Amino acid sequence: MAASLTSSLFPGRERVEGSEIKFRAVCALGWAIYEHFAELRLIANNLPHGLDVLHWIDFIEGGSIDQFTANDAGGWPQSVSDALLYLTTKAKVKRFPQLVAFFKQLAAEVVTPKALDPVSQLSEINSRGFELACRLINDPHWSTNWVGEKWSRPAPQKWSFCEDTVGNFQPVTTIAKDEIQLRVNTANFDLKNALLFYLTLEFQMMHEYVSHLLPVWNSGNALEEEFLLAIMFLYYRERGPRNGLVSLVREAEERRNDSHRGVRQFIRDELAPTQEQKLSQLLLELAVLDDEQMKPAEKRHLLALLKKIPLQEDAQLRAAIGSWIAQGEPVTLYGRLRTAIGSTQ
Repeated sequence: MAASLTSSLFPGRERVEGSEIKFRAVCALGWAIYEHFAELRLIANNLPHGLDVLHWIDFIEGGSIDQFTANDAGGWPQSVSDALLYLTTKAKVKRFPQLVAFFKQLAAEVVTPKALDPVSQLSEINSRGFELACRLINDPHWSTNWVGEKWSRPAPQKWSFCEDTVGNFQPVTTIAKDEIQLRVNTANFDLKNALLFYLTLEFQMMHEYVSHLLPVWNSGNALEEEFLLAIMFLYYRERGPRNGLVSLVREAEERRNDSHRGVRQFIRDELAPTQEQKLSQLLLELAVLDDEQMKPAEKRHLLALLKKIPLQEDAQLRAAIGSWIAQGEPVTLYGRLRTAIGSTQ
């Protein structure tokens, strides 16, 4: 059953306020674009420089979602549809007939039951993220049999909508690891980049499984938000769905600019090249090591030592380290790296 337009998605909230309506409009637009993303990609590929897919996603975001209030709870879908039709009259759109047709298609799509049902959408996105995570964890080139045996989740994790007061929205795994919450800013929803973030939600959901539901220890973000997320992007780029979303995931990463982004970039660009798969195997094994097998302090030190590897000037040492990583055994690698570079700066 589709979610009611006038009933809030959040338990205990009596009515739908403007911030929630903005979020729902993002979901409707995002779902419609996702369903026809291949068409938008083909159209944009034949347009002049600068009028790429990202340009049109931002253009739609800025021109289709109004400053809604609670009074718009029942009528906002038609307002979004009308706004899309109005955009076809803009000079930058109407000179491209294929783009006009695409906008009209979106206008028809955003008022359909599926576009207006964020519960159904997020359930499907959660399932896609789970499937992507399972593929990585069970990929013999990027993971190991031991990691696969440790992964005991037969179905997608339970999820829910949760109110927040910052940004726009993001999935977050609870401390107890019993639920993924999509936390939505119901206080003052920030529309900027929201449509891009929606279109990359399957990757974000994959991140919750690989970086938060798989690990048996909490590194304090070094493993979860730096190493695993960096490797996960490399896997997604090489083995993920061929739906054109990889470039959007990369752009979303740039626009978020969180405090760990620079380290992720260093791992992807400096540490991982030529050994992406072996590094992935090592990190996934590290993620499922319990504290009896390797002390938390040693795990964190190993991650710190891995960051030093690209900085080593000795080519023979780097080659040796590469062979150690290829063996994919965290405890042994830690001992060797601590001896080889543990005291270097």
